[in-house]
Amino acid sequence: MNADALSVLLVLDRRSYFGPVPPEVRVLGGVQVHLPVRDRVTSVVLPKTQRAERLMTGEDLQGSVLQLLNASRGRPAPQVEVFDGLSVNPRLHRLLDPAPGESAIAALLLHVDPETGDAAVYAKSAENAHGVLYALVALLPLQADLTVVDVCRQVLRGGALAHEVKAHTGRFVVHHPGVDIERKLNLPGQVDIVALAQQFHRHVSTHAGPFRPEFNDEIQFYERHVDIYQVFRGQEQAGFVTFTRHPQGRVRVRSKLFTPDPHKKMEAVLGWYEPHVETPLAFLGRTLPALRAEYAGPFVRVKVDLNVEDLATGHIFSLGFDQTNTGHGAHHQVEVEYVRTRNTAAAQAHTLDRALSRLVDFSRSWCQQQGVPAADTTLTKGDMVLNARAEAAHA
Repeated sequence: MNADALSVLLVLDRRSYFGPVPPEVRVLGGVQVHLPVRDRVTSVVLPKTQRAERLMTGEDLQGSVLQLLNASRGRPAPQVEVFDGLSVNPRLHRLLDPAPGESAIAALLLHVDPETGDAAVYAKSAENAHGVLYALVALLPLQADLTVVDVCRQVLRGGALAHEVKAHTGRFVVHHPGVDIERKLNLPGQVDIVALAQQFHRHVSTHAGPFRPEFNDEIQFYERHVDIYQVFRGQEQAGFVTFTRHPQGRVRVRSKLFTPDPHKKMEAVLGWYEPHVETPLAFLGRTLPALRAEYAGPFVRVKVDLNVEDLATGHIFSLGFDQTNTGHGAHHQVEVEYVRTRNTAAAQAHTLDRALSRLVDFSRSWCQQQGVPAADTTLTKGDMVLNARAEAAHA
């Protein structure tokens, strides 16, 4: 594919998902979106004013797309907002099976890396008054004879939309970068975590209150299989490292190290682990040479996630309704974590802890109104795994 065709936004009719590409395919575009290749960005927001539909024909859209891009040259490039780091991929499972009355059209953004030839495929995740959010769903090698439509067909058939989920990091961060600020609520007993999350989302979407969803239809569901390691500095436990299996066989490694404040953790992505290259302990010895690692055990994490904005401050928080299966029962929590702030006003930094506490109090009260007891906790996934292992040893 011509390297000049860095990006093109496609809208494919749902008829093309599981069958031949129809002779008429709607293309949303006429604009070239410039993305920084080196940063491997995982989401973009296109302002709604840049959305213009045109009808293209033919199974192979490559030539038409290039003509469309060439015709748009010389015009001012659209302003494209790029999130700093990983962003969210909500509600993609519903693209393949829309609810009654919903649009049966999926929007895809194809970005070709001219250095590697990889095609990064984005899908429309959500939209609000400010723009439309597109999140990365696949990164594919683009063969010389592979067309735009071929790539889209691979992605839609491969199920990447239903499984690939990204997590939030900063946009405008008004506290020390790299430090997670979070609170947790423990939910004892039997809890339908998915139903509880859906009820909460429906409540904040339809009731006037101090919080609202960042994107009206934003809610994501995912399941992850994880191996967790304790890490020590000398004899003192320093935190945990997780090896999380992602779609297409990839394993992402993330560290969470303790700080003096039990509600704050130093978090970092250590990279992608390749089992055929080295063992997990060898990987940790190379990436965290000052720490000693021990295997704690496996767990399966089921999570329902949505973002809400504190209307008084513009701070945005992630609410994760979490179920952790250790093999010895399920543990349920609500994790409330600071994500970003809608504006760059440094003056809002001092309001962060107060806004976070307000949302935790709101969530605790709401859960209790649903008959679900909720209590503050600092229990981590690693603690759950270690406790389960200890209980099994004494059984």
